[in-house]
Amino acid sequence: MILPFWKLLTPSSVCFTVKQGIRKAVSNMSRMNALSVKQLRLVALLGDVQSIQIAASLLGMTQSTATKSLQKIESLLEIQLFHRTNKGILPTRAGLTFLGHAKTILQSVDRADKDIQNIRHGRKGELALGAPIGASRAALQKAIVLHAKK
Repeated sequence: MILPFWKLLTPSSVCFTVKQGIRKAVSNMSRMNALSVKQLRLVALLGDVQSIQIAASLLGMTQSTATKSLQKIESLLEIQLFHRTNKGILPTRAGLTFLGHAKTILQSVDRADKDIQNIRHGRKGELALGAPIGASRAALQKAIVLHAKK
């Protein structure tokens, strides 16, 4: 007799499987959460300039620091992102995939920073206007221009 799969599942086996899945998801999340924006910038720049020395110089760090940082990133991700050659570095297949994600994340971080700066300096936000029905368009335009100058 063949039992349906749900009859084979016991509460303890379901609980173990769920815990195992959650543990794996948290482990993966922890690994990615450990990466800093600075590390993502290093990887993105390495992909563009394909030289640890040039990337380090552009980021204001030593070549040794950049190399150690890249090694730490690769260790954390458990995969090599760049092939090292005597002429520079080239992204691996995993490196190309990660570069795309890193650049997307950095664009989002930069956009968020720009938006926050604009709000902080009053260059972005919402303005609610109330005006009597008979107000002229010119008067409203003047009011908006005056407010924008403040």
